[in-house]
Amino acid sequence: MKIAVAYVRRSKKSEAGVVSLDAQCDAIYAYIMRNGWKVGGIIRHDGISGTKRGRFDEIRKMVEDTGASVLVVYNLDRLARDSAGLVDYLRDCARGGIEVHESTSGRLDFKRSLGKLVVSVRGAMDQFYAEVIGEKTTDALKFLKDAGQQYTGIPPLGYQYVDGKMVAEPEEQRALQLIVHAKSHGFGRHRTLRLLRTHGYTGRGGLSTIDRLLRLPTEALKQVTDPENAPQKDEENQGVSEGQNGRMGQGPQPGAAR
Repeated sequence: MKIAVAYVRRSKKSEAGVVSLDAQCDAIYAYIMRNGWKVGGIIRHDGISGTKRGRFDEIRKMVEDTGASVLVVYNLDRLARDSAGLVDYLRDCARGGIEVHESTSGRLDFKRSLGKLVVSVRGAMDQFYAEVIGEKTTDALKFLKDAGQQYTGIPPLGYQYVDGKMVAEPEEQRALQLIVHAKSHGFGRHRTLRLLRTHGYTGRGGLSTIDRLLRLPTEALKQVTDPENAPQKDEENQGVSEGQNGRMGQGPQPGAAR
């Protein structure tokens, strides 16, 4: 009796507009039972992109551990949406004597030239479709962002969501202005964080966030700030004169740690 491994995947954790993992499992199990095979195991990937090739290693390991000779997926695009990765993996399966089946259409032929052509074209179309979705999503999010509307689950540093609109958050805007000021003096992330703490800021924005902001071009960093929330001049000067050992002076000294 042949042993079959099942693989199910969806790229987003939502039931809307996608075939659920349970529905995929039901279809695959029914297909395996109709063929009289034994289920060796199942791999479920929820919220995983079809372009991540690392998934193939997990599938390959289960096939080896269970002694399976058949891999069953609900549809080819559940296995991969990376045409090059898909072709490479199916070629490896063919060389290892592993059959790949779709519960919706049967065995995939990757030994004969016509079968390879069909699978390759389908893989290319699946990748194209995924890329189009990605481009549309990016454009839609950019439109929302440019319109000042909510475009992520968590607002970017310096802003908050109020009734679906993105508005400046005064305290975080003050922190952004201080980061701009620190960047102009060549501070690194640790000294910048100390500068924020000196001014009493304890909100969002750890070292990784500060590092990312400091790496932005100055003009790009200034664009995310609201001038109305800029710190007063005396407050800025206080930040430059305080800091490590109480002496930041005119900026970082030669050999000073950042």
